[in-house]
Amino acid sequence: MTDAPAIRPPLSFAAPPPALSLVEWAESNIVFGARQPSAYKGPWRASVAPYMRGIMDALDKPSTRLVVVEAGAQTGKTTLAYVWLARAMACSPGPALFVYPSEDLARAASARRIQPLFEDSPALAALIPKDRKAGWQYLSYDLVNGGAVAGVGANSPAQISSRPVRYLLLDEVDKFPGEKSDEADAVSLALQRTKAFWNSQTLMLSTPTTPTGAIHSAYMRGSRRAYEIPCPACGAWFAPAWKTCVKWPDGQPGLAALVCPQCGQSFTEAGRRAAVGAGRWSDPLPDAEPGVESFRVPGILAPWADLPALARKFIRAAHEPDKLRDFINSDLGEPFVPADARVSGTQLEGRAADYPDCSPRWKDEDGAGGVDSNYVTFGGVDVQKGYMVVVMRQFRRSDAASAQVWRGQLHAWAELDELMAETNCEACCVDCRYRSDEVYDAALSIAGVWPVVGVAGFRVPALYEQRTVDIDEGKRGQGRGRTVQVLVANSNALLDMLADRIAARHGAPQWEIPRAALGDIDYCSQMTAMYRANGVWVNPNKLAEHFMDAEKLALLAAEYAGVRPPLDGVTEDSDENQEQETEEQEQ
Repeated sequence: MTDAPAIRPPLSFAAPPPALSLVEWAESNIVFGARQPSAYKGPWRASVAPYMRGIMDALDKPSTRLVVVEAGAQTGKTTLAYVWLARAMACSPGPALFVYPSEDLARAASARRIQPLFEDSPALAALIPKDRKAGWQYLSYDLVNGGAVAGVGANSPAQISSRPVRYLLLDEVDKFPGEKSDEADAVSLALQRTKAFWNSQTLMLSTPTTPTGAIHSAYMRGSRRAYEIPCPACGAWFAPAWKTCVKWPDGQPGLAALVCPQCGQSFTEAGRRAAVGAGRWSDPLPDAEPGVESFRVPGILAPWADLPALARKFIRAAHEPDKLRDFINSDLGEPFVPADARVSGTQLEGRAADYPDCSPRWKDEDGAGGVDSNYVTFGGVDVQKGYMVVVMRQFRRSDAASAQVWRGQLHAWAELDELMAETNCEACCVDCRYRSDEVYDAALSIAGVWPVVGVAGFRVPALYEQRTVDIDEGKRGQGRGRTVQVLVANSNALLDMLADRIAARHGAPQWEIPRAALGDIDYCSQMTAMYRANGVWVNPNKLAEHFMDAEKLALLAAEYAGVRPPLDGVTEDSDENQEQETEEQEQ
């Protein structure tokens, strides 16, 4: 059996395109009444969610067959869908179908949103039949101008495939039930129903789930347009993203704000809204499928987005996988990428080398037992309540190759001073989140102790920045003027660097541990406690990670001292380990 030929009326009977654009028509005709669950009442205005204007313009193009909106929750995408459906019924009526994940959700959307929209907007109320019992049911509307709207649940394939439609609305497609062995998935079935109309149009929208989910897959087929806003300070245009553009002072998520990724300028809340109002959509990508326009709307663009509340929610969610996934999907409007990088036990085994534990890896060439001047030792210290977790690492000056030469716990600063002398350690980066006063005092009394504050909120644009701290400020009877230099470090960037070296990715320098370290349960478990999801390192199971912190601090010390890999350096085994890591993640 073949599909029916496309229904194309003679030109003399074809309805002319609407005189007003979708935006103009909506501002003239759509009214939000008291029954509708919207914070905004009265006539619809494009200025409320200005990024919707470009999407609505795409729906006005006769050549557009499919519009895809991948967006965060509460960004106005569903209101856009109902406005589009209402204009279609008023100006160019034809059979329409709206599909929700279940029939219950379709019925609720009709009762709470769609029907009140028609009843509260005078231009639409005139289309409602007088005999409501016959033509105004929750899942079936027969309008007086010939328009017909039906609603179904994606869990009812028979209902989806029972009728041809000109207008198709697919809402929250990533929540649709999956494909069954004996029939196509709901999205495919619904799209098949539009083939009978040469001028059909489909609007697909959803918060995303994963990169292989229905909405992101459809987004990748289309023009993949991003919403850009201008920076009032430097004039740069950028697409706001949580990872790079929302920052807050360490420990103060209540001060979270949008920040320009180019110049670092912070936006006030009024400034953020003004910038969104002045924004624009990026140009469509040239490899887009013809007739498919796709847009991404991050949750942080919404005029009602509360960035401090989002920052607090992110901090709470970082330790709970389900909540983190919901935050990334719903609040940010991004697909969740589970464990896009992590340190595995297999990778640690691949970095183990045959040299004595707690001993220099490289010694002088004459065999006298000294340390070769081509090598230098740096340390990392993670300070806890009653102890310190320490790693010492020997670095080769020429290419930043490194080997662990000591790991363990210390309980006094004098012990750290002695260890630094024994290992010829030039400097240690010491975490000063806990016992800050002790760390500052150690920095003044022990040469080479560098206090560090790690920041996980993407507050620093580079790997680190240096600040001067007055350690006596606010204290009585101790005098003033004692200062220390503190490194404010980007924890996520440091963990990226550490993971790259352990996995030998991207031409990273050689990174080794003594084979005996593989038998150290604490070390191995702490080195594998975290993983990166959507560019953010998280510890969902709240496992100890002290050795991982110490290792990243040792890398920071070398970086700050200028011991870095050459720009064109490539390790011999980087390609081999990249292939091995890919296989592990696929498994």
